[in-house]
Amino acid sequence: MTECSICTEVFTDPRVLPCNYTFCLKCLLKYGNDKQPGDRMPCPLCRKEFTVPDDGLSGTQKNFFMEKLLHYRKLLTGQEAQQIPCDVCSSDEASASETVKPASTHCVQCRQNYCKQCSQHHRKIRSSSNHALMDIRTGTYPAEVLKMSINMCEQHKGKEIKVFCRDCKVAVCMMCVSTSHKNHDCLGIEQVSEDLRKLVLDDKHKASEL
Repeated sequence: MTECSICTEVFTDPRVLPCNYTFCLKCLLKYGNDKQPGDRMPCPLCRKEFTVPDDGLSGTQKNFFMEKLLHYRKLLTGQEAQQIPCDVCSSDEASASETVKPASTHCVQCRQNYCKQCSQHHRKIRSSSNHALMDIRTGTYPAEVLKMSINMCEQHKGKEIKVFCRDCKVAVCMMCVSTSHKNHDCLGIEQVSEDLRKLVLDDKHKASEL
């Protein structure tokens, strides 16, 4: 599912909305060409409304997971395509002399690529038995993978983003809070999101009264 539902082509500069649907930035700009920062705009697909960021639709969140997926698929196209190695096999000193097996799946939580054998082993381990594995050769993945990957910390593998640091103005996981954001002014990300939504609506209401 690497095609934009608006232009029906492969994503270019994919942006994800709060409802977790992804579109090309150019498609969003064309779809919402009459919208200004602070305006409410419906998702082109599910119609759930969101607030246009302060810097316009260009400020919508990049879908880094989708960009990685597109990168994997690009590597695997054509007869001379570069093979993505299995992260486990390539890091195993015992198999250093052997040919590294190509990866067939990508684990969203661990952010690692696995060959067929390592993938099966990964599923058998209790701590990773419920991890979401994507088929990187075909680009197919469970429906919940995209939503899950959006909320995963870029710094700490497998850690979910749950906190917003108001001092640094970034969304982080609990591990980040205990290390680089200790003693900072932090709030639950859902509370911050709701507070900001109310603030934008209040400012818009005041502006309309002027």
